[in-house]
Amino acid sequence: MYLGIVTFHLGASLALESVPLLVLTAVFVVPLMVARIAAEESVLRAAFAPYADYARRVPALVPIVGTR
Repeated sequence: MYLGIVTFHLGASLALESVPLLVLTAVFVVPLMVARIAAEESVLRAAFAPYADYARRVPALVPIVGTR
């Protein structure tokens, strides 16, 4: 989901040929997604014991099992 959000914003920037939108994506969208992922991961680790093992095996942004 988060990769889709970032990809959408990058694609919109390119499709609209908008350098300001590209800059806004880099300055706001990407850091906010990183912060949101970190916040959600901490809640999931606290709520679900097996999540820690899952998080070690699966990357947050591109969830392909076994790549970590």
